[in-house]
Amino acid sequence: MSYDHRRGLSAAQARWELEHSREALLNAIAKATDRGLDPSLYGEAALRSTHELQHTEWIERWRRER
Repeated sequence: MSYDHRRGLSAAQARWELEHSREALLNAIAKATDRGLDPSLYGEAALRSTHELQHTEWIERWRRER
């Protein structure tokens, strides 16, 4: 659903959203309490993610195909 909503955005808008959403995430992590960062309080996903790695792989594949 998010992809369909954003696929028409300009590259500049996409970069702006990436920079600002990442900045907001890093600020939230920096302000988190020790309890908020305790992985034992989270479910299966915990705080680890391969999300950015997936994007890297998609971009590399796209570049090879072009």
